Amino acid sequence: MTAIHIDGVRVLPPDAGQVYLQPSGRVTVKLTAAQTTRGAFGAWETVVPSGARGVPPHAHQREAIVFYVLSGRMTLLTEEGARYIPEGGCVYLPKGTLYTFRNDGSQPLKTLNFAFPGGFESFFAERAAPEAVGKAADLAVTAADLARIANRYGIQFSGQALPEGLFDPPRVIAAGSPEQYGVAGGRLTFLVPSDTTRDAYTLIESIMPPMGGMPVPHRHQHEDETFYVLEGEITFTLPDGRTEIGTAGTMVYSPRGTVHAFQNRSDRPARMLSLITPGANMERFFRTIGRPAPSDAELERAATPPSPEVIERIVTVSATHGIELVSL
Repeated sequence: MTAIHIDGVRVLPPDAGQVYLQPSGRVTVKLTAAQTTRGAFGAWETVVPSGARGVPPHAHQREAIVFYVLSGRMTLLTEEGARYIPEGGCVYLPKGTLYTFRNDGSQPLKTLNFAFPGGFESFFAERAAPEAVGKAADLAVTAADLARIANRYGIQFSGQALPEGLFDPPRVIAAGSPEQYGVAGGRLTFLVPSDTTRDAYTLIESIMPPMGGMPVPHRHQHEDETFYVLEGEITFTLPDGRTEIGTAGTMVYSPRGTVHAFQNRSDRPARMLSLITPGANMERFFRTIGRPAPSDAELERAATPPSPEVIERIVTVSATHGIELVSL
């Protein structure tokens, strides 16, 4: 698959994006606030070698940061102490949170990150030496240079040492268990709900059984959607009717008003992240049409076609939430 840009929709294959080598590892910027998301957010992947550390303890004064661990294990340090974030773990850090992170594991750590609002993703381009863009180079950055660049992005460093003591259970998102629903034969988990983000966005993990998903082309009046395939294969329908198969690492950005659809047409379950901006309206939609979340065993079986009554209900509820079902 090659990168695709059509009617505002962007399809980025797993290796697409601008690569910046940092002292702590490799950063691949996927979506920028300036070029793609109209300032709403920026998105990037980070690969941190074993034993490497992020920048010293710091706080973002302008944006909230989300980490989703794609592989490996992250050690996150805040003023509360240290916590291990395993593969599949998700952390929401409100603006002003003092933190740093490192990779204490024996394998590389890979994360998917979002910044809300966007703009911070440009920090990586300034921190990397020009010759380091996309290739190995001398990445030495003086403390003075780092402080100067960070100041332009509203990042404040702290000289204090963060406590190392582990506490359990880790507070990864919010108090209580994540909210889950059964939708279109799959299971949705609200990782970062909209009431945490003042309705700026919601981040949802979807597990889709074979033939699960939203295969009917549709468009949203109120929301932009960003999809990131975590596991398996998902077939995306684009505004011109063509289909593209997304594998792990594929990202698709679909701004409001653009036609799209997605479905797991393979014979195995697939997992995907969905970032919805803003988020509250779609959360209400899922709560309205949702059923009890299916078990892991149920997700192994192919989704059954919905009954005419269910289809009629989905059509009605979609209309009241600004979702238009269309034919290509």
